[in-house]
Order: sequence, then C-alpha cells, then structure tokens
Amino acid sequence: MKLLRIALFTFLMFFINTTQAQLMESQTKIMASRGGEESFQLEADVEVYSYPSDGVWAKISREAWIKKEDLIGEEFLAEDTELLDKEGELIGKTIAELKVSKKNLVEGFRGKDRYQILITGYVYKSKFKDQTIAEQRVTEILAIKNKTQQKEAFQELFEILHFEKKEYETFTAYGLFENHKTLKEDKDFRMIVIFRGSSMVIGVFTNNGHTVSAPKIKDTFEEEEQKGIYILKLPAKQKEIVEQEIRYDFIGL
Repeated sequence: MKLLRIALFTFLMFFINTTQAQLMESQTKIMASRGGEESFQLEADVEVYSYPSDGVWAKISREAWIKKEDLIGEEFLAEDTELLDKEGELIGKTIAELKVSKKNLVEGFRGKDRYQILITGYVYKSKFKDQTIAEQRVTEILAIKNKTQQKEAFQELFEILHFEKKEYETFTAYGLFENHKTLKEDKDFRMIVIFRGSSMVIGVFTNNGHTVSAPKIKDTFEEEEQKGIYILKLPAKQKEIVEQEIRYDFIGL
C-alpha cells in the first residue's frame, strides 16, 4: 500500500510539472490547414499552444527537437521524421514532407547537434483534453458561486497547467506563459489570475486574442493585445499595482 501511494504521488508530480498548455486527448493527426492534408502526428498527452478560435478548428503550435541531419536543405523534414521533446523523448512524427520556417541550432555533446523547431497546424478542438483550455476553464470557474469550491477549482487548474505563482504585499498572482508559441526562452504571459491575499479573485488578464468572461465585471483593461477584467472594483493605487507592476512581471523581455 505504501509503495502504491509513492507510485501515485510520483505520477501526479510528473504530470503537474510537465504540463503547461493544452493537452492532446489521444494520438492525433495535425492538418496543414483547416480540413487540409495531414501534416504531422502528435502522441497522446503532448502539450501544445492553441491560438484563439471561435470555430471547430484550432490552430496549434509546438516546439520540437530533431537531429541536425534530419533537416534537408536547411528547410524540409522528410516523411516519418521523428519529433522529440527537449529531453529526447518521442512526441510525434511527420506524416508528409514538412517545411520548417523557424529553427534554432542547439550544439550537442561530441557533435550531436540538434535543431529546435516550431511546427504549426490545425486540429479539431474536440481533440484537446477536457479542462485544459485555460480561458474556457477560468470562465467556468468564475461562474462558480461557492467561494470554497471556486478556490479549489482554481488551485486544481493552476497545478494541472503549471501556472507560475508570484506573491506581492497585497496580491497573489498566477501566470500561464505562451509555451510552444515561440522559440524565445523568455515568453510573454497567456493569462494572469490575480487574487487579493490568497483566495479572493479580483481579476484576470489575457494576451494575444485570448479572452475570459465572468457573470459580473466591475471594470476592464485594454492595452494593445492585452485585456483584463476586474471582478472587484479596486482603488486607483491598487489598480496601478496590478496593471503596472504585476502585469509587467509576466511580460517577456
């Protein structure tokens, strides 16, 4: 029984610390365009970045690593090329010849260089695991009237999607970054959920077209691609801390 508890704990900690975005429900074929030809395949539980979408199709992107010799003419991957994660584990493969437009050369030990690449495509939104689309789930949680249940639902989401926690004198913020959208190491936020203290949610900020909603919105924020909603009305000084300090802490350089 003790060994079973240890195994379960190990599994949960692995899951929590390796998921940061949408997860594929099962092995999934990714299309080159909406309803187009099959481009590449991703394994079950592989995380991706999903772009905003109002339809049944979602554009997704994913960082992958390939052997240097797999890139043909500095531009193409052949059919059946293995796609790996940073640690070298298989996450998928190409189905057809795939053009690579974004890549970084990563020097390896004893000449075993690799390319870090960014691949994109389209997939039915039904292929995502339930409750791993952050904006949809946060909108659902904000509609929960029972504050204890709401707090528990937020904490579960933060653990599953690996939000980063930052504490301030008055506020606590949880940020989800735009993982797998870009090859930059220092990424911008996708979402920030802000609490007064540790349990009273006061607002949510989103970026690059992602949006959330709530039954009662007291105030809003908008600056270029960043938007925010306030669940509580804040004094001007506290609002300045949220918008000028906390928000900037989650923006990549």
